[in-house]
Amino acid sequence: AASAGGESLVEVGNSALYVSGNSEKLTKTYASAGNRRTWTFSTWVYRGKLGTAQGILSADVGAGNWAEIRIHSTDYLWVYFQNAGDGNFQTSPLLRDIGWYHIVVALDTTQAIAENRCKIYINGERVTTFVAKTNPSLNLEQSINDDVAHNIGWTGSGSEYLDGYLAETVFIDGLQLTPASFGQYDSTGTFWTPLSSAAIKGLTFGTNGFYLDNTTNAQTDASGEGNNFTNNNTVVTDTHTPTNIEF
Repeated sequence: AASAGGESLVEVGNSALYVSGNSEKLTKTYASAGNRRTWTFSTWVYRGKLGTAQGILSADVGAGNWAEIRIHSTDYLWVYFQNAGDGNFQTSPLLRDIGWYHIVVALDTTQAIAENRCKIYINGERVTTFVAKTNPSLNLEQSINDDVAHNIGWTGSGSEYLDGYLAETVFIDGLQLTPASFGQYDSTGTFWTPLSSAAIKGLTFGTNGFYLDNTTNAQTDASGEGNNFTNNNTVVTDTHTPTNIEF
């Protein structure tokens, strides 16, 4: 797990707790589309249940045309665009350990080299092995960051709600970043840990960017961009975080 030992360089105060049985999620529809070709999503996740399909971030424009970052029922990370028809990544590494995972998905479909258009990182390291992979097409404009309904903690259909915790959830509109923008190795140089809240707030978020730091609640954006979410069925905050391992 990302921060299972060593000494953290910073402290994260709160996470957001999602209970799948309560259909808990955060939702937002942007007033206007941001950069649909280039963005970065970062979050820390601690799973409460294994072996179930669970949404992390989804955006749906209908007619079977949606994009998602989710955990598959067989525990791999699944990232796809255009309903997996154009851009589809199913990771060989499985998210089965009891502990926190840092996940970064960094998109830039303007890249001439197909392998650079979608980069996925787990605990600071780029994922290079997949059970299935299709790179997105050049200049693909997919659904995430469009002016459509976005969900955190739900796939957008059925009962595939997240069960567990999310912390330090960040969306960057218009830049393809690396994990070094969000995390660092601890004092032992072994364990991947979060950057400070001040460092995260110093990032360039872009018009539709957000930073859910869970300081006061699960839904308020701390980036300064004012991109607050709507809290559905009461996602609460908790002191179980990547730097405070309670259990």
